[in-house]
Order: sequence, then structure tokens, then C-alpha cells
Amino acid sequence: LVLDTCAQAVEAVPRLPASGLLPLAASGASGTWSMVLTGAGGLYRLCWCGGLGNASQAACRVAADFSTTLGSLSLSGPTPLSQDRTCVSGQTCVLDGLAGYSLPDSNRIFVLETCGVIYEPGRLPSQMNVAVLPLDSGSKVMGLFASFGSTAVTLKGGEYRLCWCGSATFDGSSPDASSYYNSSACGSPLDFHVDMGRLTVIGMSPLSQDRTCISGSRCAFFGLTGHHLSSADKVAILDTCGVLPASVPGLHAVGATLTISSSMGAGVDWPAAVLSTAGGRYRL
Repeated sequence: LVLDTCAQAVEAVPRLPASGLLPLAASGASGTWSMVLTGAGGLYRLCWCGGLGNASQAACRVAADFSTTLGSLSLSGPTPLSQDRTCVSGQTCVLDGLAGYSLPDSNRIFVLETCGVIYEPGRLPSQMNVAVLPLDSGSKVMGLFASFGSTAVTLKGGEYRLCWCGSATFDGSSPDASSYYNSSACGSPLDFHVDMGRLTVIGMSPLSQDRTCISGSRCAFFGLTGHHLSSADKVAILDTCGVLPASVPGLHAVGATLTISSSMGAGVDWPAAVLSTAGGRYRL
């Protein structure tokens, strides 16, 4: 049984298969979990319980029965699994201050709605670029710095999951994690099983809030929705979002301030004197 401390009548280590109970082969020489490990990185204890010859039928049923420490289990991965961060749609997204234990050189983070599920939120540059930063030469706890580089994230506002994958495999032959070898893992969202925290994206949602206005007339509309919107936000009318020229000819106040109403939702208002652009289809 994998525990933080042997013989402690505590709850099992979270997110380990079979509540941390490691099935042993008939010879007792090896044990294998058939499911993917998604627990927090750290150093755990391998705790043994001998059921043979024990008169109690309840032997080896609870953590307190596993009183013999036979070794340790070094689990490489992010820790803790509650490293929540926030980014703003339309801006670059940098996640610093992340941490992990005994990490391989190659780590990847994927933003998904559910870790290990093929569906992707869309509008993401790719997997996040991750750098491992040693925090202390005497510790196996490492820092992680993750970003999409200079590319802006244009996700709809909402809550997503930060999903981790270590693109190396450990053969278990060395307790100091020196037996990593390269693997083809982390090539698909299905490989990103470890949920290390929540990513909150501030922004409009959904990204299909179409509206119609008449040139030369006041243009006002409410009912816009989003995630954590504020009165400091603005809406512009452009040919292509984020691409120069910075304004559409005939529309002088491109940055209309977003008005937040508890009863009507968010909205914007351009007076008739300002909105005199040519008819056509533009982007909000």
C-alpha cells in the first residue's frame, strides 16, 4: 500500500489507482497498476502487510494494518494538484510559480476542459512551453514556468484545466530517478491525464455574439456575456481583430467601454455621430 507514512490510519493517497493498493505478482517480486497514475508528485512509502497466518479476516484491509515499511516510491509530477492560475483572453498567458517533484527535463502542459479527454477548447496556440527551474540543490522539488510564448490566447472566457504530461518513461530501476528514457508520450491530449489545477480565462463567452447596426444611427446593444467581465473592458469594431489598421474608417471611438448591468448583461453604445462607417461585415 502506498502511503505518506506506514501504519497511519489515515485516508489513502489521493488519485492513486485502487486507493494506493499495489497488486503483487504471484512471486511477490513485482507489482503493477493497470491504470494511469495521476497522483501528486512526491516521495511516498511502500507499506507491507502480511495476511498469511493472520487469524483476523480483516487483516490488510485498512491503512493501519500496513505497518512494515519496505521502501519508498518516488512519483515524478506536479505538486500540489491545486495550482490554479488566471489569464486574460486576447493577451499572452504566462504561468509562473508552479511546482513539481523530481521532474524529467521534458514537461508539457495542455489546457483542456477535462484532462485526458480528446476534446480541445480551440483557439489555443498549442501545448504550453514548459521550463524546469531547480529551486534548491538539496531538494527534488522543482519550479515550473509555462507559457504559450508571444502568441496571444484567444479562448472564450471560462474555467479550464491545466493538464500535465512528462514526456519520459521511468523504468523503476533506480531510486534516484536516473533511469528515465525518451518516449513518444505527450503527443495527444489523451496523454495529459494529470490535472494539476484550474485555469480561469477572463473574457467574452461565447465567441459568437453577433449584432447588427445601421450606419449613421446610434448603435447600442446589451446582452453580451462573458466570464469575470468588468467596466474597464472595451469593445472595438475592426476588420480583423488584433490586426492593423487599428480602426475602421468612419468609426472614431473604436474603444467603446463595456457597460455592466445586472439586469441586462454587458453592453456597448456608440452615438450616431460616431458610427458612420461603410456598410459591411466587421468583427467585434
